[in-house]
Amino acid sequence: MGAWSNRGVSLRRLKKYEEAIAAYDKAIEIELNSSFAWNNRGGVLMELERYQDALESVEKAIQIDPNNANAQRRYQTILEKLN
Repeated sequence: MGAWSNRGVSLRRLKKYEEAIAAYDKAIEIELNSSFAWNNRGGVLMELERYQDALESVEKAIQIDPNNANAQRRYQTILEKLN
């Protein structure tokens, strides 16, 4: 996990969601295949009730790492919110 992902985690805990998304975007820009950053970006988007955007981020996390159990659980939760 890189510095930008760590920043995203901290910002999310502070409920600075838009800043957290920007930090995860930067993390993804640096490491496009970071399942962690994509999944956590989806989690922040869920907090904002931007479920379709969240779903797209989490799908990317799963595409990168199909064994990411956190992303799998988050994916199911988002689908429930969308239905």
